[in-house]
Amino acid sequence: MGKKMIALFAAAALAVSALCGCTKHNARKELCADFKADFTAEYRGMKLAGKLMFTRQGDLSLTFSQPKTLDGLDVRYRNNTLSLSRDSAVCTADEGYLPECSFPETVRSVLKAAAHGNAKPVERGGETVYRLSSAQLDCEITADTDGMIGTVSANDGQLQLLLSGAERI
Repeated sequence: MGKKMIALFAAAALAVSALCGCTKHNARKELCADFKADFTAEYRGMKLAGKLMFTRQGDLSLTFSQPKTLDGLDVRYRNNTLSLSRDSAVCTADEGYLPECSFPETVRSVLKAAAHGNAKPVERGGETVYRLSSAQLDCEITADTDGMIGTVSANDGQLQLLLSGAERI
């Protein structure tokens, strides 16, 4: 009877540890593709802050609060159209007119690539970091276990983006 109990206990312990391993592995979710958040960023030496909203279709809205010279500026991408507005002034153009190296286009490119599953998870020191590499981008993305993006570091530190208060939309 004692050997059977030991074998049963060992089998139960093995089953529990296998289930725990699967649960931990599956705890990581895909990166959230539809969200809004507050942001602070450093882009090519310029410090920026404001609110950001992004959808998996590539629609992006950035409303700046810092620096003071950009306070109230709203930059929106929607349906291949770029819209800049501040107070009552609005300017729209085809998105192709904005240089690829601009802050809004860099943020949009990173988030769009991540939304389409191009960011690959890599385990580093017990934390999952998402790597994204292309001809235009080389970046790392961190996210919480729910897939909400927390930080983006791109192009050798030219872009450092910190998101806070993120919510799914």
